[in-house]
Amino acid sequence: NRKNAKIGDYIYTFKNIGFSKLGYLNLFKKTKLIKSLQNKSQKQFLSPKIQNYSLLFNQFKINSCMDISDSLFLSLKELSKQSQKKFLIKNLKLINPILFETLKLNEYHSLILSSGEEFMPIFTGKLSKSNIEKLRSKKINVVNIGIVQKGKGISFEDLKNIKDNSFDHFKNNYSKL
Repeated sequence: NRKNAKIGDYIYTFKNIGFSKLGYLNLFKKTKLIKSLQNKSQKQFLSPKIQNYSLLFNQFKINSCMDISDSLFLSLKELSKQSQKKFLIKNLKLINPILFETLKLNEYHSLILSSGEEFMPIFTGKLSKSNIEKLRSKKINVVNIGIVQKGKGISFEDLKNIKDNSFDHFKNNYSKL
C-alpha cells in the first residue's frame, strides 16, 4: 500500500542503491570506473541481485511501500504524494557507503537518487534495532533515510537544487552523473 505513511514513521530502504545505474553508465556511456566498481556495477546491472523481502512484510508493521523501479527520488515523490505527507530525507550517505567513499558528493547524490531498476523497496514504519538486526541476519541491510512529517512533498536535510536524473523509459537512457 502506497498511501498509508503515518506522521512519525521512519523512511527505510535497502543498502547499496546505485550500482545498477553505474553499471549502465559504464557499459553504455563509457563512464570510467576503478576495476572493483566496474565489476560490481556491471554485475548488478546485467544480472541484478533480487532480494526476497517477504520477511519484511510478514513479520513487521509496514505502513506504506513501493518498489524502486524508476528511481529512489521518483519513488519518494510518489509515496509522499499518495500518503499526502511530507518526507524529510536525511542519512543519504548510509545508502551506499562504497560509492559515498569513492565518488564526489554531488555525483553520489545524483547516482543514488536517480538509479532505477534496483529491485529494492522504499517503505515507512517503525522498525526497532532488534528488527533491523533480524533482517541483517537474513542478509537484508535496511537503512533509515528519513522521517514522515505533516505537510506535502519531499525535502532533503543536506541537499538543495535537486535535479532529477532518473531513467527515461521513452528515451531508453539515463542522464550522466
